Amino acid sequence: MIKKNSDENSSPDLLCRKNIKSYILVLGGLIGIIVLFNIFSIIFRFHLGPSGLNGCDPNRDTPNRSVPRAQFCIWPLWGYFALPTIKGITISVIVFLIFFLSIRYIYKNSINPNLILITLCGLFLIIGTNLIHGWQMGIAGAICGRGEQGIELYHDAIKINNIFAFIKDYENIQPNLHVHARTHPPGAIIVIYLLYLIFRLPGLIAIALCVINTLTSVYFLNGIFKRFFEERLSKYMTFLYLLLPAIQVYYLANIYGIVASLVLGVIYFYLHPNQKRSITGSIICFFLASFITFMFVFIVLCLFLFELLNTRRQNIFKGKYIKENGIIECVRNSIKNMQKLFVISIGLILIHGLIFFIFRFNYINSFLYASASENPDGFSLLTNPVKYFVTRVQDILDILIFFGPVLIVLCYRGFKNLKEETLIKEKYSQIYLLVISAIIALLIIFLTGAYDHGETARAAIYIYPFLLMPIAIYLEKENLSQLDKTKLLKLIFGQTLIMQLFGFYIW
Repeated sequence: MIKKNSDENSSPDLLCRKNIKSYILVLGGLIGIIVLFNIFSIIFRFHLGPSGLNGCDPNRDTPNRSVPRAQFCIWPLWGYFALPTIKGITISVIVFLIFFLSIRYIYKNSINPNLILITLCGLFLIIGTNLIHGWQMGIAGAICGRGEQGIELYHDAIKINNIFAFIKDYENIQPNLHVHARTHPPGAIIVIYLLYLIFRLPGLIAIALCVINTLTSVYFLNGIFKRFFEERLSKYMTFLYLLLPAIQVYYLANIYGIVASLVLGVIYFYLHPNQKRSITGSIICFFLASFITFMFVFIVLCLFLFELLNTRRQNIFKGKYIKENGIIECVRNSIKNMQKLFVISIGLILIHGLIFFIFRFNYINSFLYASASENPDGFSLLTNPVKYFVTRVQDILDILIFFGPVLIVLCYRGFKNLKEETLIKEKYSQIYLLVISAIIALLIIFLTGAYDHGETARAAIYIYPFLLMPIAIYLEKENLSQLDKTKLLKLIFGQTLIMQLFGFYIW
């Protein structure tokens, strides 16, 4: 009995029998769902693949994407299975050895690790894992396409002669843009254009995007975690974020990496203790995100829900006082908590109003066109319910598979710890409400039919920092040893290498 109690009170082992069993069960559950959907696809005669329900032809709807060594689609992931080459295996071994030596150096003693070293290591690994597919396919092709006919943002960006004229004429130009560009505001194309002016070569543009995505994400993410956790854990979680398969695959040459960084920027500034800096920084990040993607509504929804749930929590704590003063006090508390978000929203509207006044660019008209372009037949739940249902499942699975069974288990356990402690510590309640708000906001977006191709590990990459927060709680509460934390880094990066070796992912 004494030995049993001692074991129960000791720090859990990341690879103990209980944990390994949980990882296998989660992996089995994901595989089971995929198998069931493939069975249903045969019975009901619909096809699963990167083209939604249009089959598995790599050239359909994406004529510029020649997929070397592709054998079959890896639904629900947005890509194709590809046997690794000798060159790819060699590069992956070299990259893993460098990773292994790097973490040994970074965590060689108990001294607080250097954030610059962590950032450089993460940046090198992102470039290195994409080089598994070669320079042309893995780096340059990621920004300019991989075939004769180009449909990427790059091909519209290099046609810009004048940025101001481009913004002014955007509503007229938008229908003539390629499929990726016309579903975005002008900022997405302008970012690529500005990088093109500096670097010219597609491969260098891709790496420049990777550098921007990585540096800004590290700064904001580490800053957010430092508000809730001690510095060493904050840096560790930032490193873990850089090793996630979705980050390693999609932070290179991906405009959504900038969107994820700006979402982190909004959260960073929104939680900032300095009110002026908080509002100013939030408005800037909000505007930049809105000018690059229409999906900036995620962060608006997230913060609205956060303040709404926070108000509810405060009303519960003030139960007796609220009961005596009735609904008027509830409304007063809600307005008080929403003040900052209201000011930020007004600032965002004013900026877009100024752009309309100067350039006559109507953001709402552009959004309506993009929405109609994505859904030409109308709301897919009514026009194509099978596709709607399948892609909703695909949206969720894409995120979970890239997250992996190990992190899913740790996230679930951390979330349970978080929920138990939410009434005890203020920081736990803030994290809990933030995570819940982010998940609900994303699910609401899914319900609208958005991300109708299921490529959410790329397009909704901004959700991963929120999923890491419960894991940080778990690591803090369970007090995992540095050895186990290092094992976790190796496991996650190992998953990344396997996914890069055997998968070719569509951008």
